[in-house]
Amino acid sequence: MATYVNNLRLKEIATGDEAGTWGTSTNTNLELVGEGLGFGTEAITTNADTHASTVADGSADEARAMYIKYTGTLDSACTITIGPNTLKRVHFIENGTSGSQNIIIKQGSGSTVTIGPGDVKVVYLDGAGSGAAVNDAFASLSTVDLKVSDDLTVTDDASVGGDLLVSGEVQTANIGFTDGDNAITIADGGGITAAAGITSTAASNTFGATSFNDANITNVGDIALDSLSADGSSISIASPVVINGSTPTLTIGDAGEEDTKLVFDGNAQDFYIGLDDSADDLLIGNGSTVGSNVAIGVNESQVVQFNGAYTFPTSDGSANQVLQTNGSGALSFAASPTPTAISDADGDTKVQVEESSDEDKIRFDTGGTERASVIAEGLLVGQGFSGGMFENEACNIRKTGNNDDAVLALDSDTGDASFYRFMRFYRKNANSSLAKLDYDLSGDSISLAVESDERYKTITGPADGWNLISKLEPIKYTRPSEGVTNGCGFGAQSYKQAFDDIGEYARGVTEGSDTEKWMLDYSVLVPNLVKTIQELEARIATLEGS
Repeated sequence: MATYVNNLRLKEIATGDEAGTWGTSTNTNLELVGEGLGFGTEAITTNADTHASTVADGSADEARAMYIKYTGTLDSACTITIGPNTLKRVHFIENGTSGSQNIIIKQGSGSTVTIGPGDVKVVYLDGAGSGAAVNDAFASLSTVDLKVSDDLTVTDDASVGGDLLVSGEVQTANIGFTDGDNAITIADGGGITAAAGITSTAASNTFGATSFNDANITNVGDIALDSLSADGSSISIASPVVINGSTPTLTIGDAGEEDTKLVFDGNAQDFYIGLDDSADDLLIGNGSTVGSNVAIGVNESQVVQFNGAYTFPTSDGSANQVLQTNGSGALSFAASPTPTAISDADGDTKVQVEESSDEDKIRFDTGGTERASVIAEGLLVGQGFSGGMFENEACNIRKTGNNDDAVLALDSDTGDASFYRFMRFYRKNANSSLAKLDYDLSGDSISLAVESDERYKTITGPADGWNLISKLEPIKYTRPSEGVTNGCGFGAQSYKQAFDDIGEYARGVTEGSDTEKWMLDYSVLVPNLVKTIQELEARIATLEGS
């Protein structure tokens, strides 16, 4: 029987086996030897904490490669176990995962090697079985010359026995020039500490105790100075000046009389510009002459001026007041005028808020005629309003004129040559319509269609037919108060009674009250009429057959 006990898990043919086919197994082994000398990638399941790379016996496997790159996305460190634990191998292993997490390489219960994100390490597996260990092959690498063409990152101590020549920057958290007592240290960020002070070899000047005769300080962070004095000429600062502290202050003056201070209160997040003399004016403007071309000014009475012409009041007004001018630049608070309106030049087209005090009304006029109003109860659209809403409707549309004038016109340009959809009806908080109003040119009809999808219905039996229709009472009637002289139909109350008599819900009936009229929709009878016709047709067929 073949075995796979070698370090590449190649097939070792037993003596006398595979007569006539050993060449195939040998060729496979040669291919796997090449695979073992090559590069492979293996993906880790997303956010997995553990992963197994077991080299397959006698078949292709990415984990067999000398250089293997692990990919995938991690949210925590992942421990990768390479098996079998009897392999004795040297591996180049790259952590090519995303998520900034480490991978930990192990073989048995022995030591492991951790590889950071983006890093590559050379490790060797000792293949000691259950106690197998993984070791860093370059943990103590000795080389004559080491050339690095890009960044070199050292995470522990670096000892240099000869000269250290750096042509670029040295970036480190701390540099110490010391024989053991930290004589000079340069900390992260550029802070320099000298135990015995720093002396200028050019002019015997030191930091702190004395001053420099001349100093050119560039490209630095913060500089703390007790004072900065000019030597007869002005002080020129080419870069921005940053004043730190919880309440940084810039004083312009001699710290005596006639000073101006700029103060930022970091706790209250307030910025102040102050004068130390209450009789002084604060002027902001342009021009080389002080006080000329003033844009903003605050005088000794704390009156604010803009452009030297507009003065603001020194105290707040009352609620709902507005600013007004006296025509000479003095602004003051005054009551807001009511009613208010936006109108055209001749005043016959306008939007007006309230016609009388606290009327709660917005009125829209064109050509001197009221066209619409928004009142407390809703929206009124049309002409000739003499009252409010009637029955708690949200919108009331009225018209004047003759019977040929439409109350509401709907014009749809979204249909095709034969079909136009004008209106849809929805239940509260629903996003699918219950009914629609369409015009069908091909059928020359206006149709009100309601939702009637069989997929959403539970059919409980046939509709009522003759048993209901026979109980209805068609009538002729007049309604003089509304001009109806020859009406034909049903009475809503008797219509409902017919449904009550057979124990069914009276569809299409809107019950009224002492102040509201009953209403009736005849169209809901269509299913009952169809059922009645079917029943009568069956009776006729029976009679004709007999």
